[in-house]
Amino acid sequence: MPNHPHGPEPIRNIDCVLFGAFERHNFGDLLMGYIFEILLGRMGISAVYASILENDLTSYGGSRVYSIFDLVDAGLDEATPILHVGGEVVPTSFHDALLTDSPLMLDQHRAEIAQRLRDLLATNRPFPYLTPPSEVVGTRTVSWSNRIFYGTGYTQQVDDNKTADLIGMSLGASLLAGFRDQQSLDHAAQLAIQNLRATPDVVLYISKLLPRMDNPGPDYLLLHFSSHYLALHERVLVGQLEKIAKSFGGSIKIALAGRLFGHDSVSAIHRLMALAAEKGVSVEFLPSEDVFEICRQISGARMVVSTSLHYRIVARSYGVPRMSMNNPKITHWSRSNDCTYPFGVEPESLASEFTSLINKSIPPEPQQELDIQSIDAYTVELGEILLNKKASLKNQALTIKPSPPPAPSQELWLTALVDSMDAKDKLIQQQQIQLSSRVFLFKHLSTLSLRSFPKLWSKPQGDR
Repeated sequence: MPNHPHGPEPIRNIDCVLFGAFERHNFGDLLMGYIFEILLGRMGISAVYASILENDLTSYGGSRVYSIFDLVDAGLDEATPILHVGGEVVPTSFHDALLTDSPLMLDQHRAEIAQRLRDLLATNRPFPYLTPPSEVVGTRTVSWSNRIFYGTGYTQQVDDNKTADLIGMSLGASLLAGFRDQQSLDHAAQLAIQNLRATPDVVLYISKLLPRMDNPGPDYLLLHFSSHYLALHERVLVGQLEKIAKSFGGSIKIALAGRLFGHDSVSAIHRLMALAAEKGVSVEFLPSEDVFEICRQISGARMVVSTSLHYRIVARSYGVPRMSMNNPKITHWSRSNDCTYPFGVEPESLASEFTSLINKSIPPEPQQELDIQSIDAYTVELGEILLNKKASLKNQALTIKPSPPPAPSQELWLTALVDSMDAKDKLIQQQQIQLSSRVFLFKHLSTLSLRSFPKLWSKPQGDR
């Protein structure tokens, strides 16, 4: 939690709440918030960042993020428009959010911690990143009358009718429900949600705000692989990089996209580098966690290969050749918005796809300018809605009294993880006791059987 040495801090002129998973270090989420803040600011709309938990990620290119529940407690006008900014947030639950941060936690224990977190936040909302039309915050019922969803992802459809109904209720009463790919749009349409729109990912605008350097330097291949992907495929990837290094004249670099627990792992990257070095392949690690520096790394690359959706989106914005490994979320977005370059690539095909793409002559992408024009048009539309609502807002200064837990709630997660490991130790001890008992019983029965075995065969035939 950020320190407040001078006491509670006042916030003034809130015309809009930008709501998203901004309290976590995630490349795409932080960029989405930044770009919307700039675009809306040009129209005279003052926005504040909010999420479930509060945090300060300004040192990483993010923002000062407030807990939506702290804003409510401070007296935020319920009519303040809430603009939900992108992300694969449907149907993420508190349980899923914990899974992202603590994938090693026992499932049963994660459910307990998820409920503990909801109790601590005093909220009854079923989905952390979908503000419902009405919810209980502490002892107060809050009705959000002006909610907008832009660039939302909903690629994995839910089968449970009750959950689907809750999602439909949350999204259905919004002023606008925009989705970033056709798969998400089709899934939302099945929930009978009104005001459905296909909305381009706002991160496509980044090249307009952060122009590419004129002299990016020598050619390099930029890699990004999540920790989970490296754990599954590191040996295959090293073999593929060995093939690439033999034909590619430039260098090979690897960078980060998100420092959430379970996302990118520095130790896994160093392991990949060590394995590659054994094969004579040099891989340089770019350790920056600053999202703007990561954009510069992408913009200067000869080609980008990644398991991150927003690595692909940023590469497209800069017109950099790109290739995405097999990831359903990226596949759905690319199929709808970016078919020119390979996606859904399997690890065994990396080198052959790279060779094919690096030797292919691809003309400049006119889509880049169309992306900018489309986002500009949507910004004007959103701006008009927000400016129309602005006139009726109370817009009083809010005094925020930060409440626990701090994001990304490391103490809560780590405590839960320690408890989980303790639970695993107890389970192992119980299993060892049971195993010891079974071994003892088996030995005892075996001994008895062996003792009686000769007697059986020594009996006369007639007694058998």
